[in-house]
Amino acid sequence: HAPLFFARCAHEQGTCGLGGDDPGVPTMPRVLDTVRSDFTSLPLRIQAPRADPAPTTLVNLATAFAAGEPTPQAFDPVLLGTAVHVIAKPVRWHWTWGDGTSADFDRPGTPQQPDVTHTYTRAGNRTVSVVVEWRGTFSVGNDPTQYTIQTPAFVRSAPITVRVRQARSQLTR
Repeated sequence: HAPLFFARCAHEQGTCGLGGDDPGVPTMPRVLDTVRSDFTSLPLRIQAPRADPAPTTLVNLATAFAAGEPTPQAFDPVLLGTAVHVIAKPVRWHWTWGDGTSADFDRPGTPQQPDVTHTYTRAGNRTVSVVVEWRGTFSVGNDPTQYTIQTPAFVRSAPITVRVRQARSQLTR
């Protein structure tokens, strides 16, 4: 079914919800089902990936990559007249290196530090992107009970180009 409230939240600031002309009586099971099924349509934000060194690196040199901070994002929509508090946490970064290989990390990488790296074995321009997997929990109204959202959300970054060059030795005097 179509997302009932997250799509509207993406276009409005603050709280959002369904209008009075929506059919049905708001019930807790309906609220729970809707939040769980619409989690994948949250307007989750991720940062574009970065490479270091950039934009050019060398064959057989570990290139460091980073894609922002592992910061949770919160959403507070009103669904069927009920306040809902949703927390989305990034949990996995799936990097596609542009050379036919990919790798998963439990962290986004740190700029200019080699904690997420890839070593290219051939020269050429490579298109690199990252897909961030998000997991979520939510609470309803003033109830402190945290409900788990089973279906993850995935957000793909804009791609970047990494120029991989072959280093050449040169005799000097």
